[in-house]
Amino acid sequence: MKRIIPIFLLAVVLSSCLDTKSHYTPEVSLSTFVNQEGDSLLYYYDSTSELWHVDSMHVGDTLHAAVGYQALGNYLVSTHVTWDTSYIDLWALLTPAITDILLPQSDTVKLDLYAPTGYNYLGFPFWVVPKKAGSTSVKFTVVTDSKYSPQEEVIILNLQK
Repeated sequence: MKRIIPIFLLAVVLSSCLDTKSHYTPEVSLSTFVNQEGDSLLYYYDSTSELWHVDSMHVGDTLHAAVGYQALGNYLVSTHVTWDTSYIDLWALLTPAITDILLPQSDTVKLDLYAPTGYNYLGFPFWVVPKKAGSTSVKFTVVTDSKYSPQEEVIILNLQK
C-alpha cells in the first residue's frame, strides 16, 4: 500500500503539468486569382523567398479570389488583411452572416475582423483592382488562441500595364 500512494501522487502531479488544450498552427488558405474574363492567373510558390506570387495582373483588371482562415482545433481571435492602397484597391464581400457575429472593434473596410469565442473558420471572397504597375504584397494574417499563433500568408502581386 505504501508504494501505491507515491505512484498515485506522482501521476497526479505529472498530469497537472500537462497542457490539456490542443494547440494547432492556424492556416490561411487562398484560392486561385481569376480575372474578369474568367481566366485563372499563374500562381506559384517561390521556396527561396517563401512567398506566393501572382503574375500577369494588369492595371485596371478586376481580379477575384477567396481567403479562408482556419483555427483548426482552436478558436479564431482575429483576421487581418494588409495591402498598399497606392498600388491596389481591395475589398471583400462580407455577408450579414459574417458581419452579424463580428465584435464591435472590427473594421470591415480595412478587413481587421475580430471574432467572438467559439468560431474556428472564417472565409470570404475578395476583389483586387491594380492601380499602377509594379510589385506589391498583400498579407493575410490569422490570430487564434493557439500558442502557435499568429500565422500569416504573404502574396506578391506583379502588376503590369
